[in-house]
Amino acid sequence: MRLRLITVVWVAMTFVVIGRNANTADGPVPSAAASVRRALDGFFQAAEKRDWTSIRDFLAPDFEFFTDDAIILDRAGFLRAMQEDSMEIRKFALSDVKVELSPDERLAWIKYRVHLESSIRGKEYNVVTAETVVFRKDGAKWRMTHNHASIKKIS
Repeated sequence: MRLRLITVVWVAMTFVVIGRNANTADGPVPSAAASVRRALDGFFQAAEKRDWTSIRDFLAPDFEFFTDDAIILDRAGFLRAMQEDSMEIRKFALSDVKVELSPDERLAWIKYRVHLESSIRGKEYNVVTAETVVFRKDGAKWRMTHNHASIKKIS
């Protein structure tokens, strides 16, 4: 059940973080960081459409998803979990979004926090998360290679 909650929280974020622009509270981010943010937004848009082929393409072959409870999903397991989950979202708030790049701009990571209120098959969830998503440059494309989610159930 814990795996289901964790996966559901991440999947929920993929369906509601559509259309965010590449700005921070301090103003526009540099163009390389903006391209990473666009990659993340593209992933979210594919998830909103449930376009599993595009989602698979956004994930690096060595993609892994981690939680504080030592749950680890590889690319295939993560895709399976996304395809199996469905939820109703009542509240979603994304905050503290920050894009960082390695000096050679081959790796990037995005950190953010989420507050989510939802229900899955009649069960209510109210959670907050702190997440880090890592991207690796693959030719001209950014691919998600790592996601870590710390999830705390509020009620």
